[in-house]
Amino acid sequence: ELADGERPFEPIFFGFDQYNIGSDERAKLQDVATYLSSNNDARILIEGYCDWKGTPAYNKSLGDRRASSVKQYLVDLGSDSNRIEVLSMGDEFATPNADSTTSALERKAHFVVLGGS
Repeated sequence: ELADGERPFEPIFFGFDQYNIGSDERAKLQDVATYLSSNNDARILIEGYCDWKGTPAYNKSLGDRRASSVKQYLVDLGSDSNRIEVLSMGDEFATPNADSTTSALERKAHFVVLGGS
């Protein structure tokens, strides 16, 4: 059983300025879909994150597109869209002037469990 606020799933990573889900990231989403289908009360929050490049407004929008594309993929896998929330974190947690390795790790969508058994 997962507690509120836990992050038990692997984040989904994105290419620079991308919000499409790469084929190598899709297997991770199957784990989340399986969790949702076997825990009928569970809800999840998908947080979209960006690296430091770009304006805060642009990154807020990109973070939303990243989280929303992950949600849509889960819905396509049969998950109930009413149990999945999205939130853009934009670049609020990005490392300023980060190198390319760090930046790549900051282009992601994170899953947070919101209750359920």
